Amino acid sequence: MRRAMRARIFARIAGLLGMLPPKLASTLMGPPAYLASLGSTGKLATKNLELAFQPTLSPEAIRKCQRAVFQNAARVTAEAAFLSQAKQGRRREWLAQNVHVDDSIEHLHTALKQGRGAILATAHLGNWELVAAALTDHGVQGAVVGKFKERDPSASWVVRMRERNGVRTLAQDSNPKELLRVLKDGQSLGLVCDLEVKRLDGEFLPFFGEQALTMTAPAALARASKASIVPVRCIRTPDCPERYTILFEAPLCWDSTLPRPEARTHLLSNLNETFERWIRETPEQWAWYQPRWRARPGSHHPVPITEHKRRNQPD
Repeated sequence: MRRAMRARIFARIAGLLGMLPPKLASTLMGPPAYLASLGSTGKLATKNLELAFQPTLSPEAIRKCQRAVFQNAARVTAEAAFLSQAKQGRRREWLAQNVHVDDSIEHLHTALKQGRGAILATAHLGNWELVAAALTDHGVQGAVVGKFKERDPSASWVVRMRERNGVRTLAQDSNPKELLRVLKDGQSLGLVCDLEVKRLDGEFLPFFGEQALTMTAPAALARASKASIVPVRCIRTPDCPERYTILFEAPLCWDSTLPRPEARTHLLSNLNETFERWIRETPEQWAWYQPRWRARPGSHHPVPITEHKRRNQPD
């Protein structure tokens, strides 16, 4: 009953927000975001920022960045609510006015021309949900991989929001054949792969100088499909802070000349370094309030874990 009630409340709030212009809805989300920054999620964000940037940033700079992170979360939530409610014409008009697809999309086109599909790897940076929605309007076909739990009201709501924008969601624990089928059909498969997901296969690799559990799915899919990984981000740039820009980078490929473990580590390390560079450029737009490092209670230092259970990955 609690879950059902929570789902209804969540859907009602999202529906009300979605009827408002995104800027107004974002303003209304400001106070809840501020309160969240004072709670446990705010403390986690501060600890993550300190782990990544001390002593580069002063305590005051870290506090300022932390507040900006939750302001970005408010904006992303408001925009997602709008996309979940807006009619097709209004949605497309908003995307055309507020999301610019950079000429670097040629990296994606080049990868797709090889006929093996493309793995779009992005991070929880800026507004990552806009990547698939905007590319759909540019004729890019495919699916995204995400959390899909029937008892999680926020997860099911995000899945429905994507559906309204022409984006299909495949569950993280889907049979690998379903994911590979998308690539085999020459389409794009989107992965948000910058956070810790304990239930999936992972490898501990450096991230901001600390060992972080990194999901191996991008490398496993690249090896099995021979598709390229195209890093992509959707951020607000200093040149245009009110509008998003979708930027692509040169594809990362599986190195078949290396032994499988070394090739996987090499590819994932390159991807981590790419995410780290992006985040350093716009730290206020990354989701620092999400778990990234497995730490001891009361400590900023990750627990030295050498093995992680492997499952639900293409071999």
